[in-house]
Amino acid sequence: MRKISGWLTIILCSIILLIIIVTPIALIPSIMSGSSTQMSAKEIICAIIGFIISISLLILGLRDGIKKIKRKSDKKFIEYESTLNIIVSGKISYRDYRNLIMGLSIKKPAFLLCLGLLILCLLSMCNNGNYHELPDTIWVVFFIFAGIVATPLLVLYQTKKAFKTNKIFKEEVLYNFNNDAVEFKGKSFNSTIAWSHFIKIKETKTFFMLYQDNIVANLIDKKMLTENEITELRKFITSLNVDVE
Repeated sequence: MRKISGWLTIILCSIILLIIIVTPIALIPSIMSGSSTQMSAKEIICAIIGFIISISLLILGLRDGIKKIKRKSDKKFIEYESTLNIIVSGKISYRDYRNLIMGLSIKKPAFLLCLGLLILCLLSMCNNGNYHELPDTIWVVFFIFAGIVATPLLVLYQTKKAFKTNKIFKEEVLYNFNNDAVEFKGKSFNSTIAWSHFIKIKETKTFFMLYQDNIVANLIDKKMLTENEITELRKFITSLNVDVE
């Protein structure tokens, strides 16, 4: 199902992208002959901005579709011949956790699509001086704007709630990485997870995110690790049969 949706996204975005690129080229003869309607400077600027935003959204869609159809078999595995033995401890701060979740949320295709549509609607309204003649457009802009504002606020609320209720954020946690598993040990919990149980590993600027499913991830704050330990952990991750981002 993931690959089907990926292919559909690629096909749809490719068709629209082709239309957007071909249309200005098709208008060149009429522009050169002077038979086209003269556009004002404001209309030209709005058209250029709208063109750039539309192309950017379609490219993001293509990238998302390509990512969905990529196979694990495409990954190049590098055998890890050393003994992994990294033991660190620490606490994840609310600020780092909040910034991580907020950053991931605003990079989601759905959020970027809504932001792009909002800008396109505003550009359309700017091109039409009679705002009272655009009641439907105004409502569309309002709902998209409300969604864009509400999404970060909802994510922020859920993030704060999750941080307060999850005991792993309240305690000093010992992380033990070896060739077979990762051990998470606190005062009230002790969990050992084999590397084979992770389906995806994502590295951000501040965290390693170890996913056991498509939603929940175990977080490793890179501040707890030295540069050598981060490099060693990266090398080990490349040897695992998991999706790596």
